[in-house]
Amino acid sequence: MALVYTFSELLDNVGPLDDSPGDDTARERFRRTLRQKIHEVSQLRDSVEECLTNSGDQFNKALQDLVNRIGELLGFDVKYGRYRGVAGEIGFDGLWCSPEGRAIVAEVKTTDVYKADTHTLLGYINALVSGGQIKKSSDALGLYVYGRFDERATQLENAIVVEGRRDLLRVISVSALLDLLTLRQEYNLDHTSILSLLLPTPVRVDPLVRLIFDVVAREVEVQEVKPSIEVPPQEVDSQGREQEESPAAHLVQISDDYKGTTARSVVFQGKRYEAHSWKEAMLALFEVLRGEDQKKFEAAALTLVGRRRPYITRDRDALRVPQLIPNTVSLYVETNLSANHIVKLCYTLITRMGYKETLLTFEIEQ
Repeated sequence: MALVYTFSELLDNVGPLDDSPGDDTARERFRRTLRQKIHEVSQLRDSVEECLTNSGDQFNKALQDLVNRIGELLGFDVKYGRYRGVAGEIGFDGLWCSPEGRAIVAEVKTTDVYKADTHTLLGYINALVSGGQIKKSSDALGLYVYGRFDERATQLENAIVVEGRRDLLRVISVSALLDLLTLRQEYNLDHTSILSLLLPTPVRVDPLVRLIFDVVAREVEVQEVKPSIEVPPQEVDSQGREQEESPAAHLVQISDDYKGTTARSVVFQGKRYEAHSWKEAMLALFEVLRGEDQKKFEAAALTLVGRRRPYITRDRDALRVPQLIPNTVSLYVETNLSANHIVKLCYTLITRMGYKETLLTFEIEQ
């Protein structure tokens, strides 16, 4: 395994976060690192938790950047804001521009230490419209993002209602924002649907009903899908009862735990292939294996079947989140898998193709 760092150690390494200008400041190094290395919701949950359980200005500023990173992964074009407001500059925490033409101005609040004033965020929106960064005020929405909901957050909600600004301002917890990212990454929820959940609820409820129906239907479809090849029968215990097989029971076992990590490269037969996620690492390996021996790869790959559905199949509708394997015409792999599941799948595939497990390693970061 490659050397890994905790989120706290990353903050220590980049230095004190501030608004100093320049491309090589602590702020810019930290934000580049987030874009390069943080791609999965599990990484963000762990990092957010560190920010909320540790006190200090460094963690408060880091949370602001993490929230903006969530916005990027939700499909927005994000402009990161200043940590501290100064005269002559608009003090927004984040400006999220949607391909749909809407803009969200984010204000991140870590705890109830920071008082939120609706006039301040509305002022940022007006200034952004006047400055041409948002086309018109009707396209904009102010979004308060709270690390934890507390008395201040409740007071803010009440103020928004009393002041009649429910169409202009919204409030969400970081946890709920991460749940939206989970829907996007694990259920393939598109950006338009994500945006509709953040915007004020329309009078007509059809879009919301369709969204809920779509998510539930995806889950039902997964439960009903039958694998394209026969699944091995379940074992029976001494009393004649079927024992539920683990989804990965037929895969090889691994000694290391990759939970909470991100793949940075896959090394096979001494050659290194870069990756930014476990999904990319898996696809890179599969592309290499196919290039080595197409017939052997496809024959071995199609034998990989879980308890409820195949891992690799020509029927994309049999998978929850299918991804076409590079350089194949109609061979798909399930990508809604944990890090440990992907590692087991990769090692199982190379052994079924006749390679030794020692020929494969992964370089990771937490």
